[in-house]
Amino acid sequence: MADLDGRRGRLHPDGHAADHPRRCGLDAADRFGLSPGTLAAFVFIQVAVFSVAQIPAGLMVDRFGPRAMLVANAVLLACGQMLLAHATTMPVAAAARVLVGTGDAVVFAATLALIPRWFSPRRVPLMTQLTTIVGQLGQILSAVPFVALLRHSGWSTAFTSVAAASALMGVLAFAVVRNGPARILGADSHRVGPRRRRCTQRRCGRARGHVWGSSVTWPRSSR
Repeated sequence: MADLDGRRGRLHPDGHAADHPRRCGLDAADRFGLSPGTLAAFVFIQVAVFSVAQIPAGLMVDRFGPRAMLVANAVLLACGQMLLAHATTMPVAAAARVLVGTGDAVVFAATLALIPRWFSPRRVPLMTQLTTIVGQLGQILSAVPFVALLRHSGWSTAFTSVAAASALMGVLAFAVVRNGPARILGADSHRVGPRRRRCTQRRCGRARGHVWGSSVTWPRSSR
């Protein structure tokens, strides 16, 4: 979903995303009365929450299943974006960013958990990388319609639209996504053993390393 940070930024000629869409950053500063330093901290909240929430999100995915957590992610994102759409103070906006960051962590962990359930072990590394690349590309490209909507319709309408899109994704996840092929879903598939828990922790650790080492997370400044 579109938001304020660099993962939704525009592309520069050198191929890196800007810190955030200029229009969105200026609107946030004006709406909440933020200084440049406070605005930077406000932008960083979601990235920090996303990183910290990876392991608990992975454990919840193992406990409740990817499908249920994708629906929960959509609820978190929709609530966060709706709260941000109507926020008028910094504390409320920061709480909205925490919800969005948590939702981002849940969807990433749930998506990674689906891959080994639907693909053979030899194809899992390739599908994991493709999922990450497609996700980052979508995050960058989403800046174009979002900033256009923000410019023409205003802050509340833009973020309310994003909240509605998140809710729609939740409905689609509930209707379409399955935790795995029927032949591998046993009656005790909801149980989480120590081996699977350790696997989830390792997978989330690799995911965090990828996020923190990515040029999309730490974009170059606009020149």
